[in-house]
Amino acid sequence: MAVPARAGGGASAKRGLGGDQVEGRQAVRELLLAGTRRVREVLVAADLDRSDIVDDIVQLAEGDRVPVQRVSRTRLDGTARTDAPQGVV
Repeated sequence: MAVPARAGGGASAKRGLGGDQVEGRQAVRELLLAGTRRVREVLVAADLDRSDIVDDIVQLAEGDRVPVQRVSRTRLDGTARTDAPQGVV
Protein backbone atom coordinates (compact mmCIF):
# COMPACT_ATOMS: atom_id res chain seq x y z
CA MET A 1 0.00 0.00 0.00
CA ALA A 2 1.40 3.38 -0.95
CA VAL A 3 1.90 5.83 1.87
CA PRO A 4 0.98 9.41 0.93
CA ALA A 5 3.70 12.03 1.31
CA ARG A 6 3.22 14.49 4.14
CA ALA A 7 2.10 17.98 3.19
CA GLY A 8 5.14 20.12 2.49
CA GLY A 9 7.34 17.01 2.69
CA GLY A 10 9.10 17.69 -0.58
CA ALA A 11 11.38 15.21 -2.31
CA SER A 12 12.65 13.61 0.90
CA ALA A 13 9.15 12.48 1.86
CA LYS A 14 8.67 10.94 -1.58
CA ARG A 15 12.00 9.09 -1.37
CA GLY A 16 11.50 7.89 2.19
CA LEU A 17 11.04 4.28 3.22
CA GLY A 18 7.69 2.59 2.85
CA GLY A 19 5.28 2.98 0.02
CA ASP A 20 5.41 0.73 -2.98
CA GLN A 21 9.11 -0.03 -3.43
CA VAL A 22 10.84 -3.07 -1.95
CA GLU A 23 14.63 -3.39 -1.86
CA GLY A 24 17.06 -6.12 -0.98
CA ARG A 25 17.37 -9.71 -2.09
CA GLN A 26 15.45 -11.40 0.71
CA ALA A 27 12.70 -8.76 0.83
CA VAL A 28 12.06 -8.95 -2.91
CA ARG A 29 12.12 -12.76 -2.84
CA GLU A 30 9.62 -12.86 0.05
CA LEU A 31 7.35 -10.37 -1.73
CA LEU A 32 7.28 -12.57 -4.83
CA LEU A 33 6.71 -15.73 -2.79
CA ALA A 34 3.85 -14.20 -0.80
CA GLY A 35 1.93 -13.16 -3.91
CA THR A 36 -0.18 -10.74 -1.86
CA ARG A 37 0.90 -7.54 -3.63
CA ARG A 38 1.13 -6.75 -7.31
CA VAL A 39 4.73 -6.47 -8.49
CA ARG A 40 5.18 -4.20 -11.51
CA GLU A 41 8.83 -4.98 -12.27
CA VAL A 42 12.05 -6.21 -10.74
CA LEU A 43 15.33 -4.38 -11.31
CA VAL A 44 18.55 -6.39 -11.00
CA ALA A 45 22.02 -4.87 -11.25
CA ALA A 46 23.65 -6.19 -14.43
CA ASP A 47 27.02 -6.57 -12.70
CA LEU A 48 25.77 -8.93 -9.95
CA ASP A 49 27.59 -12.21 -9.55
CA ARG A 50 25.32 -15.22 -9.94
CA SER A 51 23.76 -16.44 -6.73
CA ASP A 52 20.99 -18.84 -5.80
CA ILE A 53 18.77 -16.13 -4.33
CA VAL A 54 19.06 -13.82 -7.35
CA ASP A 55 18.36 -16.77 -9.68
CA ASP A 56 15.34 -17.60 -7.51
CA ILE A 57 14.07 -13.99 -7.70
CA VAL A 58 14.35 -14.00 -11.50
CA GLN A 59 12.57 -17.36 -11.80
CA LEU A 60 9.77 -16.31 -9.43
CA ALA A 61 9.28 -13.03 -11.28
CA GLU A 62 9.26 -14.66 -14.69
CA GLY A 63 6.82 -17.30 -13.43
CA ASP A 64 4.47 -14.50 -12.37
CA ARG A 65 5.03 -12.67 -15.68
CA VAL A 66 6.74 -9.79 -13.89
CA PRO A 67 9.25 -8.01 -16.14
CA VAL A 68 12.86 -8.35 -14.96
CA GLN A 69 15.22 -5.62 -16.10
CA ARG A 70 18.98 -5.92 -15.89
CA VAL A 71 20.16 -2.35 -15.32
CA SER A 72 23.41 -0.60 -14.60
CA ARG A 73 24.47 -0.31 -10.98
CA THR A 74 24.25 3.47 -11.36
CA ARG A 75 20.60 3.29 -12.42
CA LEU A 76 19.73 0.80 -9.68
CA ASP A 77 21.43 2.86 -6.98
CA GLY A 78 19.70 6.00 -8.30
CA THR A 79 16.33 4.26 -7.99
CA ALA A 80 17.05 2.81 -4.54
CA ARG A 81 15.76 4.55 -1.41
CA THR A 82 18.24 2.82 0.88
CA ASP A 83 22.00 2.65 0.94
CA ALA A 84 22.15 -1.11 0.45
CA PRO A 85 19.64 -2.50 -2.04
CA GLN A 86 21.91 -5.53 -2.59
CA GLY A 87 21.55 -5.18 -6.34
CA VAL A 88 17.78 -5.85 -6.36
CA VAL A 89 14.81 -3.44 -6.32
